[in-house]
Amino acid sequence: MDTVRSENYPRKVSYPEAAGEIAIALGPVHQGRSVVTDWIDTGLGMGRAQLTLAQIDTDGFEKGPIRSERLLFGNADIFDEADYVPACPKIRYAAAYETSSGRFRIAIRFKKAYTGGTIRFYWRASKEVSPEDREKEEGRTVRQDHFYIENPPRYLQTGRKYTFRCHLPQDAKAGQIKWTVTGGSIDSYGCFTAPDQPGIFEVKAGLEGTDLTTSVYVMVRG
Repeated sequence: MDTVRSENYPRKVSYPEAAGEIAIALGPVHQGRSVVTDWIDTGLGMGRAQLTLAQIDTDGFEKGPIRSERLLFGNADIFDEADYVPACPKIRYAAAYETSSGRFRIAIRFKKAYTGGTIRFYWRASKEVSPEDREKEEGRTVRQDHFYIENPPRYLQTGRKYTFRCHLPQDAKAGQIKWTVTGGSIDSYGCFTAPDQPGIFEVKAGLEGTDLTTSVYVMVRG
């Protein structure tokens, strides 16, 4: 089973809960292939937690294109005979949660061939804590000082422009961000110009004066 890189975009949720969005950029995948993500940190630390996962669908149809994103829990195939037609790839997935670290990873098996793109999951974890620990940690915000790209696109067309934004740690400024990209070009404000050739490219941001870096993979289509 191949390991694939995932990008985690945490959301601010009060301890002992955490939530976020995961983006997994993939090229073409054959039917029956299985992949597993790298470890994804919830920020909750040691202890048992309940983990919920849902696929994010933004391109489905229900008597026309859906007007807002939908979260798919469980087996999306159940909708095959309904008016709603999800645009998510046909997959089975499971998650393994490591109680010693508060990390998890997702294993995915493709029921049908996948032409490539970005698969997105919404996740939420709730940790078991005693009343004493809850009172002690009251007001804590999980991962509030992390540095990450907060608006990765699902894909871009060749030659199109797109401006990336970063979630900054406390006291950091946007002028500290240094952008690089493996294809096309990107300016100091995070404005990316997609190359003329399709492909998957890495957009990377570094925070000047620190060792913090973050990156996302972007699929460019012709």
